[in-house]
Amino acid sequence: MLDVTPPIVKKAAEFRRNRRPKKLPDAIHLATAVLNKCDWLVTFDDDFPDVDGLRTFRWPQLRDPQIDLPWIVAVQDPLFPDPNDVASSVSTHP
Repeated sequence: MLDVTPPIVKKAAEFRRNRRPKKLPDAIHLATAVLNKCDWLVTFDDDFPDVDGLRTFRWPQLRDPQIDLPWIVAVQDPLFPDPNDVASSVSTHP
């Protein structure tokens, strides 16, 4: 987790002026990755723009065992036991 700093807000606003990505939280996510020189970013959004120097992984790529991911294994089915109940998969115990 990284703080949303003034440079990130400025870069996110620049992305939004160009209408990519469409949503402000996505623009903040992208700006954070770009300004912190991340190698890759994971998104479930199809409209996420490609940015030079940042490898973007989208949901179909995460499920494809043929795609060379920067981590060891592709996403395994199911990501959550019940897609309608994400909260049940999060432990509340330490």
